Amino acid sequence: MHKLSDYRKSNIKEEILEVIFLIGMFVVLWQYYRYSYISHLIVSLIIIIVLLNLLSDNESMNIPSKRKAIFPFIYIYILIFFQSTLYLKLMTLPKIVSIQSSIIRLIIIQIIVIILPMLTCYFFSIKLTDFNWKTSFKWLVVSCVIFIILFIPKIYIDGFSVFKYNKFSCISDYIFDSFDALIFNASFEEVLFRGFLISLLKSFKLNNTKINIIQSIIFGLIHIYQTSFWGLSYHILMGYVLGKLYLKSKSLTPSIILH
Repeated sequence: MHKLSDYRKSNIKEEILEVIFLIGMFVVLWQYYRYSYISHLIVSLIIIIVLLNLLSDNESMNIPSKRKAIFPFIYIYILIFFQSTLYLKLMTLPKIVSIQSSIIRLIIIQIIVIILPMLTCYFFSIKLTDFNWKTSFKWLVVSCVIFIILFIPKIYIDGFSVFKYNKFSCISDYIFDSFDALIFNASFEEVLFRGFLISLLKSFKLNNTKINIIQSIIFGLIHIYQTSFWGLSYHILMGYVLGKLYLKSKSLTPSIILH
């Protein structure tokens, strides 16, 4: 009975911490952006987090705990900062050929940012197979449902024009950018933040709420080149949802699909 009481107290503390963190992020998000889409987005995020809290954890898998993950994580994190700076410089160059910047980013930057870290992982005896990739149909559905809930506010505000690729000069740019997003933004970032970082934080015996808050803040900071300091609240909240999905499903695949 005493252990059960301590467990309940621990859960209550985690829930209070989560509520305080989310309220803080919602307030910053609202104060920074202040337009109608954000209020709908906040409602969507609340629904998603409540939904994830109601779902039971995947008991058939465990999240690996690896202190050595700090080495590839720091190395890759630094590389991403350099990659982001280089990408911004490329975006300011005149596009003689519309597809030029996409090819440069895909072929040159991705080789540097992906292949070299994989060699670093090998050096520190960390393999991608150490992480869980298998998942159930349930978590695939959950990923799709979360995406729909997140996307509804954009459709409500902008209509079905959100599905158009008119910001790209041609269809080839759109295809390259989509492939780039799948490889770098989805797969690579999930392995880095939800894989390496959460495994590292697990080794310090922190509870899941603290782990998710820490990893979401670090995830948000990597996007500082895209916005101001206060504008990072959006990326932090997205990282929090992705982290919560990973901690519940214990597989990287649902997070990659959602990302």
